[in-house]
Formats: sequence, structure tokens, C-alpha cells
Amino acid sequence: MITHARCLGYDEAQSLVSALPTILAESEGYEVENGAYFIWEAPNGAEIWLVMKEKETAEGSQTPSLEVLDLEPHYRGAGRMQAAAVEMVRYDEQMLTGALYGWSSPLSADDPESGYYPFSVDLRDFSTYVHQWQSLPRMVTLQIAAFAQEVWCFEDEATYLDSDQSILTETEDEETGEMVTLRLAPQAMLPINEGASDNVAANYALLTGRIVKLERLQNPHTGKGFVAMLVNTYGGSVDVVALEGDLAGTPQVSGTLKAYAWLSARVVPTEDQ
Repeated sequence: MITHARCLGYDEAQSLVSALPTILAESEGYEVENGAYFIWEAPNGAEIWLVMKEKETAEGSQTPSLEVLDLEPHYRGAGRMQAAAVEMVRYDEQMLTGALYGWSSPLSADDPESGYYPFSVDLRDFSTYVHQWQSLPRMVTLQIAAFAQEVWCFEDEATYLDSDQSILTETEDEETGEMVTLRLAPQAMLPINEGASDNVAANYALLTGRIVKLERLQNPHTGKGFVAMLVNTYGGSVDVVALEGDLAGTPQVSGTLKAYAWLSARVVPTEDQ
């Protein structure tokens, strides 16, 4: 919780906890099956999601009460990725929190593995969609916020490829079956712990891409600065956020970025969703 929120300027373990009374007072909530979501939204795009589940009440009581189940950040940005949602992986019995497992940019929902790669994201508003989507797979549009645990910035693609941070990965040659080492492209996404139910919970990825928009923002509760970058990567665009002091190198528009990040997503409503 604290590690993820650090990317929005909650840099100390107590800073988010100290801000909770203000967050609750300024949040807008709505009920869902078995609980409720309360969302604090800053004008600069930062969000904190408080998930509340129904608490067991004494027999005969007519007033249901709520208790905290989860607290996670999100960043509302312009990133967009088309995907086939293949599986909804719940984290709790009430189905209030969970992950979406899918494939990026497939030809159709009927053939999700025609997409570029499988990935998983921590899905905000999980309850709404796990009940609303009656059948899977289905095509969806996601806004993905990548909360960078580590981030490196480069002047351009060539500088990145010549650096020690250039990613090497192994793949199997289709003709010989031998393992060969490849250098990950300057715009790519390599999901970590990819796969359905058994492996999906981590929701991390190594991603590289070109920075197309850069904003230096401030957390209204702590005063700490953080950076929000719209990054074009393989399969779409994602919103990368990081504490300003955690950046290695200087980010710039048209520069290249590499990040190891936790992925949080919201569904972008369309006529079909």
C-alpha cells in the first residue's frame, strides 16, 4: 500500500495514514454489491481508493455497517490500451478487489491469444465489472497507471540501447528450438508473473517506451513532488508515475524510459462496456 502510494508523493510510511481523515472527508462514495468504494480525486489526476466491505452485524440489526478492506492509489491519465479481458481474479470473498487478466491488442475477443502479450492489472472498481460482464473474453479499453518502483530516463532510444539498463531477454527460436538472447525493443512491455489465476496476483511489468507527455506535479497532502509521464509502449500507452526523487536520469518529452512498475487500471467506458 505505502510502496505504491509513494509514487504519488506519499514518501513516508505515515504520510498516507496521516492524510486519511482529509481523504475520507473529500471522497465520493458509492455502493456496490457487498460493500462500497470511496474515491478521493485530486485535480492533478492522483486518486486514492478506499474499499469497504459489509461488516457482520448483530442478529436483528437493521443498520448494516462497513469496515475497511483495502486502500490503494491510482492515477487518472490519458493512457489507453485495447485488450481482451480473459479472466477476473478475485482477491476476497466479497469480490470487491481483484485483478483483470488479459491480452493486449488481439485481433478479436474470440482469439485473445492473437494479441501481443498476456498481462494482468489490479482493477479498480472490480466489483462493478465482475458482476456486469456476463461472459468472457470480451474487448475492453483500459487506462493503466504504472506505479514505478524503479525508473530510468534516457535522452533517446540510442542512449537507452547503449546503456547498462537495456533489457536482455531469452526466447526460443521457432526453427531450431534453441534459446537465443534478444535485446528488448525501446518500446516494449514485459509482464512479470504473467498468467491466469495461479500467477496473476503480482501485476508487475518491465516496460520501456517513449515519453510523449511529461508533468511535474505536487501531492496536496505532503507537498512532495511526483512526475506523471504518458508513455507509448508496445500495445498502447500507459501513465507512468514516480516520486521525483526516485528518478534515475532526467525525463524529457521524446526521451526513452524504462520502468519496473506495479499496474493499476480503470476500465474506460464505451458503448459495449
